[in-house]
Amino acid sequence: MDQGAASAIADRLIEARQQDNAAAAVALECAPATVDDAYQVQEITAQRLGGLVAGYKIGLTAPGPRQAMGASAPIAGFLPPAALLPSPASARVSARHMRVAEAELVVELGRDLLPGDGPVTAADVAGAVAALYAGIEICDCRFASDDVALPALIADNSFADRLVIGDRLDLSLDQLDSVPVRLERNRGSNVEGSTARIDGGPLAAIAWLANHLAARGQFLRAGQKVATGSCTGITTLEADETVIVVFPGPATASFTFQQVSAEEER
Repeated sequence: MDQGAASAIADRLIEARQQDNAAAAVALECAPATVDDAYQVQEITAQRLGGLVAGYKIGLTAPGPRQAMGASAPIAGFLPPAALLPSPASARVSARHMRVAEAELVVELGRDLLPGDGPVTAADVAGAVAALYAGIEICDCRFASDDVALPALIADNSFADRLVIGDRLDLSLDQLDSVPVRLERNRGSNVEGSTARIDGGPLAAIAWLANHLAARGQFLRAGQKVATGSCTGITTLEADETVIVVFPGPATASFTFQQVSAEEER
């Protein structure tokens, strides 16, 4: 895809992100056709939003969702500084917002992760971990429909919207592949989950991300936070609902959706 076409899609997605109303939603016909084009759009979007990347989300980390989307690998999205919120957090959103929340184990890196003589491995990632946190990923779609093909999903920053950073987790790295977690709702049924949903475990997911970025001339930096994949699947919340994620400890994170009125959306 030429730079001009990719930039035009990125600009439309940014406008939809900033206006957060149905009128600004992007038509699916505008989506790129390939995964490579989609990441090009995503990278331009990051540049347009200031170029600073405070972290990343990793999606499609389980075989089932990958198969459903026709993906051969996980997917990534960037998180600008404004997208990282300390718990407890809240946001006012329009009725158009997806209101999807996922429990996430978040890893903060203590050093840069660069490929050496070979690809980055889970062991390399383990040596770079500075801290672990309870987290909540909030997802949103800037297209007119969230029933999208894989390139549209990636171009829309893999549906990344916000990442809530909660309490630090007191866990050893050899425990990370099977950490239980509960997503508690105040207007719906609780959801039980585990890091076991993440194919290969959280550290392997970050190794994939590091190698994915390296292939695109980028790398993971010290201080960045990575949401390693959904531990609870996709949970769509009600308007004005609060969700709390509970990891062992307990270590928690909480987020509240505050839906704006129809009058405020006009």
